[in-house]
Amino acid sequence: MQVLVVEDSLPLAEAMAEALTHDGHAVWYTGHARRALQWVCEGHFDCATLDFRLGHEDTAEIADLLTKRSVPFFFSTGSDRTELPARFGCHLILKKPFTVEALLALVNKVGAH
Repeated sequence: MQVLVVEDSLPLAEAMAEALTHDGHAVWYTGHARRALQWVCEGHFDCATLDFRLGHEDTAEIADLLTKRSVPFFFSTGSDRTELPARFGCHLILKKPFTVEALLALVNKVGAH
């Protein structure tokens, strides 16, 4: 699968990318909302994982675009579900901190649809 990882902690993003690549996925990762939006507009992803808070930004616009393009995604975030806009209530959350196994399981589950 082609997986988009949007995560502003570079060490965590690199660890996620390494685990996903090792599991056979092609991974694009960034901690910048604008770059992620550009990639979603230009490319095709099978699924995505979004950290909701990126410093002073959030990934709501990215999530909206992924929804419009029917790309499944989940949030990998330290934010509580109550901090997310209500329109994202049906999306799964991988609560930080999480294990590699939990990440891989959720990517494979979400990406399979």
